[in-house]
Amino acid sequence: MAKTIADKFSMLRHKLKNYNKSGMIKAVGIFLTAVIVCTILSRFASSLLTPHIETTKATTQKIEHTVVATGTIEVSKEVPVYIYPGVLVDEVMVKTGDKVEVNAPLIKYNPDALQTLYDEASLQMELYNVRQENIFDTRELNASITKCQREINKLDSLLANNGIVYSDTTGWVTAVNVMAGEYSAETAAFYKTDNSREFELFATVSENEMDYKGAPVYIYPEVLIDQVMVKSGSRIEAGTPLVKYNLEMLQTKRYDMALQLELYTAQLNKDYDEMDIGAKIDKCQSQIDELDELLQNEGVVSANSIGQITAVNVMAGEYSPNTAAFYQVDTSQGYELVATVSGDKTAYIVEGESARILTGTTEENGTILSVVQNEANPELYDVRCRLLEDDYSVGMTATIVFTHQSDSDGLTIPIEALRGDSAGNYVLVVGYKNGILGEEMVADKVSVTCMDSNDIYAVVSSSALSRDDLIIVSSDKSIEAGDVVRLED
Repeated sequence: MAKTIADKFSMLRHKLKNYNKSGMIKAVGIFLTAVIVCTILSRFASSLLTPHIETTKATTQKIEHTVVATGTIEVSKEVPVYIYPGVLVDEVMVKTGDKVEVNAPLIKYNPDALQTLYDEASLQMELYNVRQENIFDTRELNASITKCQREINKLDSLLANNGIVYSDTTGWVTAVNVMAGEYSAETAAFYKTDNSREFELFATVSENEMDYKGAPVYIYPEVLIDQVMVKSGSRIEAGTPLVKYNLEMLQTKRYDMALQLELYTAQLNKDYDEMDIGAKIDKCQSQIDELDELLQNEGVVSANSIGQITAVNVMAGEYSPNTAAFYQVDTSQGYELVATVSGDKTAYIVEGESARILTGTTEENGTILSVVQNEANPELYDVRCRLLEDDYSVGMTATIVFTHQSDSDGLTIPIEALRGDSAGNYVLVVGYKNGILGEEMVADKVSVTCMDSNDIYAVVSSSALSRDDLIIVSSDKSIEAGDVVRLED
């Protein structure tokens, strides 16, 4: 029985020993499991809390700067176009914006007005030559002056009557020898009766039986008739209007007579010396030659160069001005686009470089001619660009695009990677350090100098930055230098 008790005790002790071993193993297992779980949780938490970053490496590429501006099409030279002044213009054959070639018609003068001016100039020339040759004596000059004054008086009377010739007696018109639209002649313009006997005779005899013309009526000759106000058989009273002259022609005649009177009087008074006469003869001959050429061209004035009309200062129905009738730009050397940009953009616009010109329907390359400070606003600059094509008009707008490649030497990085603080510019790069969980990735600060930049890239320089560094471009959380980071998977 004692053996039995000893055996039982031995068996119990053996069981207790096995139980202790099993508990220890379980405890160790539980501990290891806890460590593994904590590690997993720690790494999971670290993954959730640590900023995820995107990186890139620096390059040595050049960056481009683009400047876009709206400008106006111009040409380098605008010239005034003068035409013979004081002549009635019948037609203006161009308008502002028209392109013209050499010999393109610009205006057409009134031929009658041209002829009148030509006759006046010829008369002047004749009188100047007479004076120069000294063929007038005092008697002839006085007679000429008297005749001129008489003519002027007649013309003044007609102008005072609004160009109308009135009958001075009562009677009947027996013949009409003048027509509207023609010039009055030196022969009789009308025939009329001028007493009661002729009146009674004319009233009782038929026209076919009547061969008595009556008294001739003369009117001022060589003036255009606008209206004949009676006809053969018309009964007239004293004061009845007979014809109406063209007032403009009357004024011209009056001017001619006044000019003659002035020249005769000046000759009589010896107001001209030989040198003065010579200069006047030269000027008069020049006018005659110009008017003669215009008459040969049927009054048409033509362009003498290729270009575009920028201003028209003459109208049909008016007299040609003493000032410029047109302004025309010379397009033979091509067009230019002038745009205004701010001063900070001029660093990217270089004379001699090309630029793109956009009009909405066309695109071409031009050459930058100059960059000049604007006279009105010194903060702005005028950029002038030569265009190669000729399908433009002065005054139209176009967009000019300047693209300039940076000359800065350095490392090129995305503009998002460039940071700054009170100390200056810097970038964050990927670095490493030992931590609780081993080697960790951190953000290191590297100071840089920004040499150039645009909207996409920056060119930087730094002795501490190389092309092998991983530069942090962005992160999903805010980061500072020294922060632990993780690369985006």
